[in-house]
Amino acid sequence: DRAAAAALRSGERETAAGYDLNAAQREALFGNPLQARRLAEKALALAGDRDTKYGAGVTLALAGNSRQAAALADDLNHRFPEDTFVESCYLPTLRGAIAVQQKDPASALKELAGATRYETGVACGLLPVFIRGVAYLQSADGNHAALEFQKIIDHPGVVLNSPIGPLARLELGRSYALSNQQAKARDAYETFLQEWGAPTQGFPFSFRQRPNYKN
Repeated sequence: DRAAAAALRSGERETAAGYDLNAAQREALFGNPLQARRLAEKALALAGDRDTKYGAGVTLALAGNSRQAAALADDLNHRFPEDTFVESCYLPTLRGAIAVQQKDPASALKELAGATRYETGVACGLLPVFIRGVAYLQSADGNHAALEFQKIIDHPGVVLNSPIGPLARLELGRSYALSNQQAKARDAYETFLQEWGAPTQGFPFSFRQRPNYKN
């Protein structure tokens, strides 16, 4: 909030929107959709540039507002038909996130294939990799999901302080559990909890269960 306020005082509306979207994406990924939507709408009220619309679209998709996310994707496609970032990173990620929220992992994987060439770069920030991993989990394919989340763990210089960094370890544990690799699952969960700052003994029973990603 302080960073966004300082940017606004300097007349940097797009920068302020970017700070709000960073917070919005964290809320969406951590399971707080109402806060995520509020911050995304706040960002859109501040700026309408390419990056703001993409960030808001992904946030809204992750927060369950697929209709508005799809509208933002269509707008980006219409306004920037020859923009490499838009066509090869932003739109595949955005449409993949929408498909995941609609419980359509096959469509998500198809859309995300368009981001493969650029997904480990700073512009994509490995977000399409994370969403692809979730799509594989929805497909009950723990082995392929684990490969995607491991990519995130292997690229800390790209992840930086993005929330998908610690969450990749949580989802890696779920991937191993789904593929009946219980020892690896426990190690991944314990590493996640250590990085998160939580106790590693007696962690919640639900972590040890195979998550039902289809519901």
